[in-house]
Amino acid sequence: MSHSILVPLDGSPSAEHALPWALSIAQQEGAALHLVRVHLPPVPIVIGSEIAADIALDDALRKQEASYLEDLVDKLRPTCTVQIQQTLLEGGITEAIHDHAIAIKADLIVLTSHGRGAFARFWLGSVADKIIRHSTVPTLLVRPNDDVAVDLTARPFIHRIVIPLDGSELAERIIDPAIKLGKATGAEFSLVLVLEAVEDIEALAARKIQSPGGWFPEATETKAKGYLESVAHRLRGHSLKVYPSVIEHGSAAAAILDYAKNHGNPMIALATHGRSGLKRMILGSVADKIIRGAAMPVLIYHPAEAK
Repeated sequence: MSHSILVPLDGSPSAEHALPWALSIAQQEGAALHLVRVHLPPVPIVIGSEIAADIALDDALRKQEASYLEDLVDKLRPTCTVQIQQTLLEGGITEAIHDHAIAIKADLIVLTSHGRGAFARFWLGSVADKIIRHSTVPTLLVRPNDDVAVDLTARPFIHRIVIPLDGSELAERIIDPAIKLGKATGAEFSLVLVLEAVEDIEALAARKIQSPGGWFPEATETKAKGYLESVAHRLRGHSLKVYPSVIEHGSAAAAILDYAKNHGNPMIALATHGRSGLKRMILGSVADKIIRGAAMPVLIYHPAEAK
């Protein structure tokens, strides 16, 4: 999938839980790994009416942060077969990460759902939230297990990618990034469409969903299966194994999370919103609930036109 993978770090063990996933994907694809940390200057000292910057402290922090990245690269190189680069960035955290991702033409950002230190509130509503909302680079969000020390020699595999769909074009925009990742890792695919409560199904019946035979106005289970088969055909054209599933459930997020848990604890891949469908795939709704509730990694894509 990737020629360059970017991993933002903050010096904490929590943030380092992204590294085994990034290294695994990088080695399977032969991609370069870019480790970054954002330098934040110390809070200026107020002396009377004057504001003074502690230059000595700032220099010491900068050297400490750069040394952290260098030491981490030294730990990784003996068991890593890909190129690794480290960069200490300047500026606002989110902006610096996004700008560097664009500058190196990163194909994927891999980061944990929370950290400490500079990313003290590294969760939705903070840095990770801003990245997945505004960055057009596909982002793999990993839930760290702070009770277990990170194993930098581990190389987790992606066995299955679950893609939730709702019939909208924007929800389908995750497919191409997911295909690239699946081809690189040899993963199988599950396409999941959830038919929610009766009133939602009736509302969906007024929509038009594309099938191999054209557009149809009804959203019965049969028609929904036809839609998923049309998408599955697209993936099978890339020699991928695909399993479409239509589920009747009162909650799309709960159904998708249950499906994922019962199918080998795979990765979930979704676009951050779809303009139409049973419910909008937008943070604060279905996608938000999936991201917050998923114990497994989640691949998130925010298409440029969705801004």
